[in-house]
Amino acid sequence: MTLQRVEVGLVSADEALVEFVAAVFELERLPAVRSGSGVVHRLEAPGTQIKVMVPSRRPASAEPVGVASPG
Repeated sequence: MTLQRVEVGLVSADEALVEFVAAVFELERLPAVRSGSGVVHRLEAPGTQIKVMVPSRRPASAEPVGVASPG
């Protein structure tokens, strides 16, 4: 079996992650897809596509998993 394509999906509170990933990995930005729940930004290079979902409503902040609270 040979790997033909890799697709990764991420969720971000804002578009900063989209800009960062596009710049660092030198990915082409494809047209964004808008829906009622948010915007999916698609970034692409040969054999790779990264999709970043930015929800319409910013998610609540949460304590990172595995991080102990002080005290």
